[in-house]
Amino acid sequence: MEPGYGNSTNLVIALPAEARPLIDMLNLKRDQTNRVMPLYSADAVNLVVTGPGASAAARGVRYIDDLRPRPHAHWINIGICGHGTLAVGTPLLVDRILDLQGGGEWALILPHPPAGCVGPLVCVPEPQAEYETDMAYDMESCGFIEAVTAIDSVASATVLKIVSDNPDNDVRKISGKFVHRLVQQHLGLIRSLIDSPLSEDGCPVPQ
Repeated sequence: MEPGYGNSTNLVIALPAEARPLIDMLNLKRDQTNRVMPLYSADAVNLVVTGPGASAAARGVRYIDDLRPRPHAHWINIGICGHGTLAVGTPLLVDRILDLQGGGEWALILPHPPAGCVGPLVCVPEPQAEYETDMAYDMESCGFIEAVTAIDSVASATVLKIVSDNPDNDVRKISGKFVHRLVQQHLGLIRSLIDSPLSEDGCPVPQ
């Protein structure tokens, strides 16, 4: 990628099982000199494995920005979520993030045209056992978006979640191998998000 708007992509991932398919697909290499969090890089792509939770996701964003500062980078949060109605394995492009504890709300700008299902995401402090219809749940998104908007605008952020649990599939049955497989099934979609250039207003450009 040439220097300019959207000249780098930063992936913020909570779990090693979510990150491994992306590391392999993008041929990312571990940064052995900075060990606060696992950081992988190649060319203009950086990936940090933060651990679960909103505060961890926020630290991951700041960690990449401290070590690999690039103006107007494209920030992408990828991970699993629970959902009230969608089937397990469904990819969800998030158009709105709601912070259950803090009360914050952010409207996200979607790629044009958006790929797959689109919907809101509630960020919760612990795995959700009860689900509202047509609502998704994760534990990282509000920390991610708060940290990104402190660095740049909300237009530089994309959130993609893959449904891992719902009312018929208990969150307690999720395993690392299962999560790895869910992410692996959607590498084509993830690759298209990474490859989408950003316009001057931060929006992904139609391909």
